[in-house]
Amino acid sequence: MLRLAKLFFGSKRSFGLTSLALLLLSFCVIAGNWQYQRGEDRRAENQIVRGNFEKPVIALPKNLEKDRSSYQGRLVRINGRFLPDQEILMRNRYFQEQYGFAVATLFELDDGRLVWIDRGWVKAGASATAVPEIESVPRSNLSLIVRFRDDALDAKIRGSFFATGKGQSQLARWNEEEKVESEDFYFDLIGGDFKPLVPTPAPLVSDGPHMAYAIQWWFFGVLVLFGRVLIALEDLRSEKR
Repeated sequence: MLRLAKLFFGSKRSFGLTSLALLLLSFCVIAGNWQYQRGEDRRAENQIVRGNFEKPVIALPKNLEKDRSSYQGRLVRINGRFLPDQEILMRNRYFQEQYGFAVATLFELDDGRLVWIDRGWVKAGASATAVPEIESVPRSNLSLIVRFRDDALDAKIRGSFFATGKGQSQLARWNEEEKVESEDFYFDLIGGDFKPLVPTPAPLVSDGPHMAYAIQWWFFGVLVLFGRVLIALEDLRSEKR
């Protein structure tokens, strides 16, 4: 035991190498455990979101709970009117291998709140500069069935590694472009008094790469230990010569 301790801590060099290895090992273990826990949390949230797809339609609550997972992907009924002068075209959207756009139009709820509604896909024009033909929306009051979406949760359920919800979101870009202030959630149009020609599909739910990253960090830790042992064995062979 004393010989082993001397081999790993007996000199300044060996002590420094061992301390560095232990430091790197601790970092790898902590990083791996953090990724593992993120993966577990993501799976739990995904189970809630998947369950929301099958739940019946509800009226949009006036005060949403802090945990948006309980609403993400759920069908809700809203009442209000479109504001067609506030409309956004989103490029690089495909349907049945055809290039097109997604259309988002601002909607004013009966209680005065402003929300964006993704109205679905429209085919691109004849050229890159041609404006696509977009079905006009009625200006009268409507009752719509929509799917609830939250920007930060959208990033997480896609499995994004650095999905923290910070930075400029999709909604922030829409609001900045149209110089409006909307709620911090949006909707996909499904049906009701006005139906999209090609509705936006339900969000893809992914558990993400967290488990793979956890295993990768733990593997790095094993490599650090293995490397330190190889150095120690080489030092031992040098002493015997």
